[in-house]
Amino acid sequence: MRYSFDQKGVHFVGLVNVVNLKAGGLGSLGHEQLEWLEDDLKGRSASTPIVLFAHIPLWTIYPDWGWGTEDSEQALSYVKRFGSVTVLNGHIHQVMQKVEGKVSFHTAMSTAFPQPAPGTAPSAGPMKVPAEQLQRVLGITDVNYLVSGNSLAIIDSLLDGSSSSMSGNGGGTDMAMMASGGASTDAATEVKIDNFAFTPRAITIKRGKQVTWVNHDDIPHTVDSTQGKFKSSALDTDQKFEFRFTEPGEYPYYCRMHPKMTGSIVVQSD
Repeated sequence: MRYSFDQKGVHFVGLVNVVNLKAGGLGSLGHEQLEWLEDDLKGRSASTPIVLFAHIPLWTIYPDWGWGTEDSEQALSYVKRFGSVTVLNGHIHQVMQKVEGKVSFHTAMSTAFPQPAPGTAPSAGPMKVPAEQLQRVLGITDVNYLVSGNSLAIIDSLLDGSSSSMSGNGGGTDMAMMASGGASTDAATEVKIDNFAFTPRAITIKRGKQVTWVNHDDIPHTVDSTQGKFKSSALDTDQKFEFRFTEPGEYPYYCRMHPKMTGSIVVQSD
């Protein structure tokens, strides 16, 4: 059942997409639901953060297995004017992320069964793993709206409570992803870590710039890219971590000791 509601300035939308056999097994939202979505978003300000929930991913991950939605392009055309859009999906039972413009896509793990990475098995479906490894390929996702930062924190946790690097094969990690939006500045290249927060939480820089994180807290923190691009050691009080960004794009990150601490670097091409 589709639904929409507002909470603390964020507009949440739930969509139903089912397998469409005529579209080669891809998911489908359907004409009626697309019209409903367009009408639901019409009167909303472009500054309103939008969060879309759907079961089958709204970006084409692997069409041979039906991992995509054939009319998702039309659905996403309705959210192009908004400055912050987060799309949350299940179905593939593994953590994958993608950022296109102002839209952040995030899939989730499952407590039901693991699925193979795209193209690594004859077909999609339950993946057999040794019993002792099962809790490392199953997980849950918490979605929290952080009022102070006008952002969405998405935290994926393995059932065994351990952490590992993020991948697309079900080997997820404790992590957080920032939705696009929040404070940004071209001048800021230093991020302070204090009172269990990254400040500023989101910054925009030019390609080639270096960002320095400085820990002003009394306890250690880390700076870990959710995309595996960079990873600091545990930073004690007044210790620093530096990273130079040479490629444009959005780089969400978090503290692996305190996963609800999140931040984001947006790197412009020029």
